Amino acid sequence: DALRWGKGMAEQLVKGEQDQKENFKSAIEAERRQEKALAAAARNQEVELEAKLNSSEAEVKVQGTDLATAQRDLAEVKHEFAAAKQVWQSTESKLRQDGAAAAQALASRDESVQWLKAREHPKH
Repeated sequence: DALRWGKGMAEQLVKGEQDQKENFKSAIEAERRQEKALAAAARNQEVELEAKLNSSEAEVKVQGTDLATAQRDLAEVKHEFAAAKQVWQSTESKLRQDGAAAAQALASRDESVQWLKAREHPKH
């Protein structure tokens, strides 16, 4: 009886040890699966972040190009405005000179007409 009891205890101990080993193996495998899943998720996140970074870099390049174009356009408009302003000022000055010359010519003509009239009809 004691021998059977001892044998039963030994079998239970061996079975318990085997169960423990199986549980340990299962836990290790579950941990490995979890680590693989986390690593895959991290890789996916890395790829996603890299894609976002590349997209942002491309967007910044486009904005830089747009800014450079806008700056060139603005410089061109400023140059054209300065040239137009210079032409306008020159034209305004010429018109003022022409107006003054015309007024002078009109005044001279009026004086000449008055002189001629005075000569034709002298006052006695």
